[in-house]
Amino acid sequence: GPNVSAFVSAPQPPTPPASLSPERGGKVDPPQLIERKAPVYPAVAQQAHVSGSVELSFHIGVDGRVNHINVVKGNPWLTGAAVEAVQLWHYKPAYFNGIPVESESRAVIVFNPN
Repeated sequence: GPNVSAFVSAPQPPTPPASLSPERGGKVDPPQLIERKAPVYPAVAQQAHVSGSVELSFHIGVDGRVNHINVVKGNPWLTGAAVEAVQLWHYKPAYFNGIPVESESRAVIVFNPN
């Protein structure tokens, strides 16, 4: 069957809210991906032999849920499936000095019809 793989680039370290960081520095623990859903390869894209990668940027909330997903680049036939999958991913949130904070990350999802 078609093969869909997801590459997750290293998340950018969280930018702590100004209220949290009067001093520069502090301990940052990056978010960790706990649960990853594989995208569903759209049937129309399979039939048309459309393949390629979709790059997404998104926020990881303090609850570890993904929100504010933006398509950086990708085939329009594939972006919807990529976004739907990433919406269901679940992270352990980033922590700044032991406090969960929002962070940003990116993922590249590769759709390969072979």
